[in-house]
Amino acid sequence: MSKILIVMSAADVGERTDGSTYPTGHWAEELAAPHEKFTRAGFTVDFASPGGVPQSLDAHSADPEVATSTAVL
Repeated sequence: MSKILIVMSAADVGERTDGSTYPTGHWAEELAAPHEKFTRAGFTVDFASPGGVPQSLDAHSADPEVATSTAVL
C-alpha cells in the first residue's frame, strides 16, 4: 500500500510586526479535506512535525461562523 507523509508546522504562536503574539495552528479543513481524499483513495497517511510535537489546531477553523461547510480540492 502506498503511503503519504503530511509534514506540518509545530508553530502554536505567531508574532505580529508590532511584537504582539497570537495563537495559531493548522487550519482544520486544510488538513481534513486532503486526508479524507487520500484515505478514500487507499493511501496510508502519516503526520510529522519538527521535533515530533503535536500540531496545534487554529481555533478559528473550528468556529462555524468562520469555517466553510465544504472543502474543495
